[in-house]
Amino acid sequence: IRVLRSGERLFYLPDHDYGRNKSVFVPFFAIDDACTTTGTSILAYTSKCAIIPGSGFRNDEGKYEIIADKCIEADYPQKDEVAAAAYMNKYVEEVILRAPEQWMWLHKRYKTMQDETEPKGIRYK
Repeated sequence: IRVLRSGERLFYLPDHDYGRNKSVFVPFFAIDDACTTTGTSILAYTSKCAIIPGSGFRNDEGKYEIIADKCIEADYPQKDEVAAAAYMNKYVEEVILRAPEQWMWLHKRYKTMQDETEPKGIRYK
């Protein structure tokens, strides 16, 4: 937060499953209750920073193109953690669909289950 308040930039990955702590369960693709971090809204609200989503894609020449999308500050519901997490998941879905073959499908995006009777840190078998 100190970095953001000082005007520096921060690269943050909102599409990872960081576990139940500071997370909510909102839709992500066909999963209705994907564990999703609330970190984006916490960082935005606490530091008063702008959110400029970005992504990177490998082009036909094998080089990477970095894309900075427009600032989402006006549309982003940062005071509502559930709505903010759902908003970011929708954005990430749109980015993935630009080149689905380039997203890291093997990472364990759905490892945390909503059912709290499941052991924390449940792993794929």
